[in-house]
Amino acid sequence: MVKALNDDLKRTGDAIVAVNVKKFWNIGQSGGHAVYVTGAEADSKGKIVGYYVNDTGTGEAERFVPRDQFMKSWKATGDSLVSIAE
Repeated sequence: MVKALNDDLKRTGDAIVAVNVKKFWNIGQSGGHAVYVTGAEADSKGKIVGYYVNDTGTGEAERFVPRDQFMKSWKATGDSLVSIAE
């Protein structure tokens, strides 16, 4: 699914994913939540190092989430992804 996410970000610039709040926000409670992914950041070799999200749960826009944290919280929900059509 990470390929589908990265392809969507390249194609349309955004996607919506489900995350586990315990892993995403580093809090004690667990539960599902959706965030709007607005982009990715890559290193000089093209490897994704993190994603930018708009998060209604915290009111943050363009929050940078390191790749490992993002992937752990996303995988905990079964890699749910909603593609945004052009």
